[in-house]
Amino acid sequence: MRRWIAYGTGNSVSGEVIMETFDIKPGRVVGDIKTEIREAILEGEIHNEFDEAFAFMIKVGEKHGLKQVKPKPDVAPLPDES
Repeated sequence: MRRWIAYGTGNSVSGEVIMETFDIKPGRVVGDIKTEIREAILEGEIHNEFDEAFAFMIKVGEKHGLKQVKPKPDVAPLPDES
C-alpha cells in the first residue's frame, strides 16, 4: 500500500495556491492538477515538498494551457482549519 502522509498539510500545493497562481476559479482543472501532483508524489516522481510540488504544478498547468500570473509564495501556506 502506498503511503502519503503530508499531502494537504502545507507541504504540498492546495487548490487555493493553484487558483491564485494561475488566476483561475474553482473547477475541474484545479482538481485535475491536484490529482496529477498527488500521483507524482505517490509514484516517487517528486518529493512531497512544497517547492517541488509547486514547480511540478507549473508544468502541469502549462499542459492545461494555463499561464502563471503570480509568483511562488515564500512560505508554504497552512491548511484552512476553519
